[in-house]
Amino acid sequence: MAPVTKQFLFALIIFLLLGSGCGQEDLVFPDAGKDQSGGTCGAAYPAIADSEENEQDCYCIQEGGTFPCLVWESVRLNGQDTYISATGIYLDAKHEQTNSRSLVIVVSAENCSTCAVLIAAIKQRAADFEAAGAYMVGMARRSLTGNAEEPDFDLDKAEIVLASEAWPTTWPITNDAEGYLSRAFDTATPWIIVVDLRDMGVRVASNQRFTPDHSGVEELLQFIDEF
Repeated sequence: MAPVTKQFLFALIIFLLLGSGCGQEDLVFPDAGKDQSGGTCGAAYPAIADSEENEQDCYCIQEGGTFPCLVWESVRLNGQDTYISATGIYLDAKHEQTNSRSLVIVVSAENCSTCAVLIAAIKQRAADFEAAGAYMVGMARRSLTGNAEEPDFDLDKAEIVLASEAWPTTWPITNDAEGYLSRAFDTATPWIIVVDLRDMGVRVASNQRFTPDHSGVEELLQFIDEF
């Protein structure tokens, strides 16, 4: 048998890497449970509050609810395809694998000038958000008002929209292909969702709570810093 050369090994490695692919189809996703309509998220995930006083106690993306154990499979981070698991974010925070104390989702849209102003202000305070323990997620959609997405608005186009608005590449982005956020609200962007990672409670889900400017971003920082 002929000896194995370094050139052969190198070629074999390249073949295996190219042949195996590196896209979404190769990722293994955890179970998401059910979406915001309800369902069981498992014993490791916070249960919804059992209270007759608050009608918003639910697995839902609305203030007063418990953020559902969603998994976004259409996500990009640092140019690489990945996923986001609400359960994973919660457990990493709980067991101090990260310094995250809040999940902050900023919802933008194509041709949204107000969104660009907000995201630019957020980027200027990126280090402060990270110091405050914010797990930042940017979501872009085509429609300003939450209408049904066009099928061709994929992750690549969401990345273009958020990049044009200066969203940091070190923070994950999604086009919300599953429609979790688009189904949760139908008013104009930008929207901000803030989740307290101690109990996955939705503290903010609004397009009016924080003004899309520097003062609004400062108020947002002060708000999450209390978690």
